Amino acid sequence: MTLLNTTFTGDVLLPQNASLLDFWRWAFSDLCDDDLKGIFAEWMVRVLLGLPSLGGRRISWANSDVLLASGTRIEVKASALWQSWKLWNEDGTPKATTPLTLDPRRIRFVGLQARTALEPASGDSFAAFKSDIYVFCMNTQADPRSWDAWSLSDWEFYVMTKTELVTLGVVGSVSLDALRKFRAGMSVKEFQAYMRRFLGTDEHCRPLG
Repeated sequence: MTLLNTTFTGDVLLPQNASLLDFWRWAFSDLCDDDLKGIFAEWMVRVLLGLPSLGGRRISWANSDVLLASGTRIEVKASALWQSWKLWNEDGTPKATTPLTLDPRRIRFVGLQARTALEPASGDSFAAFKSDIYVFCMNTQADPRSWDAWSLSDWEFYVMTKTELVTLGVVGSVSLDALRKFRAGMSVKEFQAYMRRFLGTDEHCRPLG
């Protein structure tokens, strides 16, 4: 039995569509969901940079999304004009929508500082930047009918170091407007070239956990 065909065991009556793949389709197929969009962006960045260990699992409680062999830590954040709650009612029927106008002042990337997740927080622990490099992925597609997480032309990328964020006075979140004032967004090809120069050709990442 393959992993995707894994299903319930035991002496019970079950329908045929009860495999791990069916569960994934039911729970995680909408990449416009806020939480899934962020996880997809983590995976997308790994793929775009050709980082190894892509077959490894994601560790949801890790302090950073990518840990390079040198010890450099990378955090990936994502945002978009559209989220699923703007597109669907709770019964699964679609909402009436029209294209949106991007206002960079209203787009924020949150959760930039936190306490360590590797051990129980002590009374004197405090929130801090836990990574060295922060990659901000912004999906700029304004038309809900054309929204597609797989369309790389709709993504723009911003790369900031922890030092740069501290210099900007960033604490827990940063707006798209602030990022754009600091540096221009990059296309996917520009992002790939920039990160490979930034990291160097001898960098290799290893899975967390």
